[in-house]
Amino acid sequence: MNTIYDKLDQKGKTVIVTGGYRGIGLGIVRNFAAAGADIAICGRNTEAGEKVAEELRADHVNCRFYTADITDCVQIDNFVENVVRDFGKIDVLVNNSGITDHTAAENINVSQYDRLMNTNVRGTFFMSTAVGRHMMERQIRGSIVMVASMSAFLANIPQKQATYNMSKAAICSMTQCLAVEWAEHGIRVNAICPGYIQTEMLTEDLAAAWRSMTPMGHFGEVDDVGAAVLFLASDASAYMTGSRVIMDGGYSCI
Repeated sequence: MNTIYDKLDQKGKTVIVTGGYRGIGLGIVRNFAAAGADIAICGRNTEAGEKVAEELRADHVNCRFYTADITDCVQIDNFVENVVRDFGKIDVLVNNSGITDHTAAENINVSQYDRLMNTNVRGTFFMSTAVGRHMMERQIRGSIVMVASMSAFLANIPQKQATYNMSKAAICSMTQCLAVEWAEHGIRVNAICPGYIQTEMLTEDLAAAWRSMTPMGHFGEVDDVGAAVLFLASDASAYMTGSRVIMDGGYSCI
């Protein structure tokens, strides 16, 4: 009989984590590394990405970094082809890359809007479809995990971030739609929706306000998100697809 540890085991699986060299992405990578996965990381910061990959290889993890801009569909396709060439297949995709913007809605210009939407929505969608096609062609019963946000379901205060919240709501809708469309192929699609997590992106001048509105009274850690993503990607969640799992210390309950 398989134990829960067997279901969480990722040995022999190839996992892509976009933006997996810092913050939440790094926490996700560390959890998959601990579970025995082979890991492909992509992003625009070559120096930071190569450093993380080198550190993981020193710890006997099969890991490679690829420089790629997910707003460019040609680069997405090249990245996926290179991962398949180097690792043989793709079992799990974690769409972690994303950016935010705290500009008031009436002051957002077209360039800001396009930059955020192209990264958070367009990049996530076309990375998903590129990997999804690979899984279908190889008949891989794969798993895709979106890193969305509790902000998909509420309007944050005191900061103003309408475009970010809109993009994360789009990712949650994308999760449901792809889950339904790809269920017949054995591909599961779920989303993790974190609240405020202790990363370098946490704005210190707003931290006190955010903490006061979080019932648990503290921020989450990147490894908390990483563990939840591992669960959603693994056989431990085999009957879950189209789910949007909120982990925010109770923030969205009040």
